[in-house]
Amino acid sequence: MKFVLRMTVRELRASWRRLLFFFVCVAIGVGAIVALRSVIQNVRTSMVAEARAMMAADIRIGTNRPWTPELLQVIEEELASAPVRERTEAVETATMVRAASGGSVARMVELRAVQPAFPLYGLVEL
Repeated sequence: MKFVLRMTVRELRASWRRLLFFFVCVAIGVGAIVALRSVIQNVRTSMVAEARAMMAADIRIGTNRPWTPELLQVIEEELASAPVRERTEAVETATMVRAASGGSVARMVELRAVQPAFPLYGLVEL
């Protein structure tokens, strides 16, 4: 045991700068992980708090393929058994638009066709 302690002290005396560098690297790494987790948690909390306004609903069911009649029937049955107050449907597509005044710059936009009850939360402003 004395031999191990003597060798440890000898190694620490000889390479204390490397040991200090190692501890600083570990401290920076732990600090970065804690900071990143904090940012992620804050973003998640903000997104959950604003989810209704961003989606304009509590729940959204979507697909990028056509709805099959069987799947629509399953969705209707689930909605009938759930306490649903209101429901609205929307169709979305990505497209390019250009100003009617002859602007040369086209922009990528999301075009959404909605029913009159849209949005269930918040307001639509043009």
